Amino acid sequence: MPMTGYASSVSWNISLTSLLWRQTVWAIGTGEASEVPGRHKRHSGEEDTLIQSSLFYKNYLHKIKRIGRVILPIFFPRHCPVCNRLVSYGHRVCPSCYRILPFIRPPFCLSCGKPISDGTEEYCYDCRIFAKSFQGGCSLLLYNKISAPGILDYKYKNRRVLTDFYTEEITHRYYPLFKLWKLQGVLPVPVHRDKKRLRGYNQAELLSSSLSACLSLPHY
Repeated sequence: MPMTGYASSVSWNISLTSLLWRQTVWAIGTGEASEVPGRHKRHSGEEDTLIQSSLFYKNYLHKIKRIGRVILPIFFPRHCPVCNRLVSYGHRVCPSCYRILPFIRPPFCLSCGKPISDGTEEYCYDCRIFAKSFQGGCSLLLYNKISAPGILDYKYKNRRVLTDFYTEEITHRYYPLFKLWKLQGVLPVPVHRDKKRLRGYNQAELLSSSLSACLSLPHY
């Protein structure tokens, strides 16, 4: 008899637990979890407290960002890659220098990316005459006395901070073209190990890694 009573009690408890569990699952699945026994509704006072806490942290973070805009340039100053003057936080290039940078704009060669004068042509003269080992390319800047300092500093003088600027501009200007190409990944042009040892980095690898993250593509 004691064993029978114990078994009946255990069976009844298990049945009750299973019933409550089914009610909980059903309530969550139908969006009526507040109807489940033992589940308490959140009072309006608790909701007000949560809202106030959320607003407090948002205001706190906003103040931190405002302080950061003042403090960060002091400890980590940024210099314009064109004129080498200090630029304010949030800018990567002086507004006046940005306007004169020789960005490549359409029409440009669909093979090498160089600008072409005739919009009815798809390829430049060189690409029509000499076959390339790749199917398509694009370029951000013409290489001249304005763009050269930033490009050379990025390649040879450890100006890795320019990676963000080049990534943003390439993505902004060529994202539709990248979608049309249906890119599957990003691969940097390798550099000789002696040159990489001398510089300490491969600028193509920095740029390709940043682009792959921006475009949500694998980096090889």
